[in-house]
Amino acid sequence: MRCGEHDADWLVTAPYTGSQGPGRLLAYCDGCRDEARRDLWVAIPMCLLGDDPAATLLPLYQAGLTESNPRLIAESLLAEGPWVEQAARHLH
Repeated sequence: MRCGEHDADWLVTAPYTGSQGPGRLLAYCDGCRDEARRDLWVAIPMCLLGDDPAATLLPLYQAGLTESNPRLIAESLLAEGPWVEQAARHLH
């Protein structure tokens, strides 16, 4: 979480400092998303990830809208699950 004070409501792609690219996926609360709105490439409500986050996250990665791969997303944002291994296989 960006602020560490509120629950994560959004999964966003935000560029690294000085980067021109899409950056990586991060968890933001509503306030942090609103504050950084003009710097974000993608903002997905966490509730849309559901039971199969790979269905949403893999296309973002494959389309170049994030530099995060499914393994990194799972380690930093989401609980481990069987979808992680499945998603990783599709990327290699």
